[in-house]
Amino acid sequence: MQESQFQNWLIKNKYDERTISSRLSNCRRIEEYEGNLDEHFNNDFGVKLLKRLKYSSEDQAHGVPKRHSIPINGNIYNGTATFRSAANLYFKFRRNGDGRSPEDNVTTILRRTRNKKNIKENEGDKSKGFDTPINKLSQFEFDICKILAQLCYHIHPKIIHRIQAENEKEYDYFCNLFSSIIDIESYLFKGSACIFPGVRRYVSGKGKKKQYNEKYRAIIDDNTFPRHLWCFLVNNKTYNGPNWKESGLNQYELAHIFTHKQTELELEKDFFKEFDCKIQPHGDFTCACNIVLLPKGTVRPTDNSKVIKSVFYKRYIELYGETPLQGRKEFINSKVPDWYNRLEWNEPFCPKNWKVKVENLLKYRTKRLAQIIENIQKIGTTSQLT
Repeated sequence: MQESQFQNWLIKNKYDERTISSRLSNCRRIEEYEGNLDEHFNNDFGVKLLKRLKYSSEDQAHGVPKRHSIPINGNIYNGTATFRSAANLYFKFRRNGDGRSPEDNVTTILRRTRNKKNIKENEGDKSKGFDTPINKLSQFEFDICKILAQLCYHIHPKIIHRIQAENEKEYDYFCNLFSSIIDIESYLFKGSACIFPGVRRYVSGKGKKKQYNEKYRAIIDDNTFPRHLWCFLVNNKTYNGPNWKESGLNQYELAHIFTHKQTELELEKDFFKEFDCKIQPHGDFTCACNIVLLPKGTVRPTDNSKVIKSVFYKRYIELYGETPLQGRKEFINSKVPDWYNRLEWNEPFCPKNWKVKVENLLKYRTKRLAQIIENIQKIGTTSQLT
């Protein structure tokens, strides 16, 4: 630790004497049990250490052991938070303070390792007489992912496990309910976390919104059904405009990690050793693993960059494994950039009373789908959904 420089930086930034003394003492304690802070910063900007210094109130409630080796006499949650705050402050000093070297700057590193092939391609365009601006996305994919990882909310794995168990339990029920109207295997395969089997996304020119389509053997939706999932988790209600706004969910957009359209499967093929090109991935449209929240305006990068997509694929598999994925096995980790382990992700979302909310969601889905099928049988296969 660059103790004297760190101390001068704290003084310069107007930290009071007591805080300075405490933070220096905290950092010495960290180094005693977790190793030199400068080495942590030089290795991975301190990301791995900060992960070990995470300890949530939920961890405390469930008696989860701390992940670091620093002895704490007293409350583990408060003690770990203190050490994490001190480490964060030291790493901030290293990034922005007197202890910074050119090599410490992430953007500098990215510039040095930028995609030369992409640059050559752009230069080639200029040689053909086009004055096209250079696409610099590849230079900043780490920076973008670093931000998105802390903006994105995945659903907690224990919620997924509950949904998977209920899907297996209700498989026979939905088989009988759908009969020959809907292909159940595209939605409720083993390990599926699909919330609304039989519902697929509207594709322009293919079927009509909010109607059952006999040709596609599915209920065509305009993105209402995936929103039911997040509405129930947040305020235990079905989706509608006022509920979405009242709950604050209107600040976000829904993003699908893996595609739910067969026409878009080709991109994913490169990321798995085993891949069934014939799958119908429509169950991923309302799959609870596959629907994440991102603030409005931040979804587009996840759609248009293969590198950024690979990062979200990896995070999905870290959280849920491969069982919720139909026809896709043995993810190729080497396709993910080396800097993936330096990302800090939001904790998966798990609301209070989640068991009650999930139970109400699953009751609603069963009742809602039964009503739709009943209407189809009564009125005909082109009946409007209400």
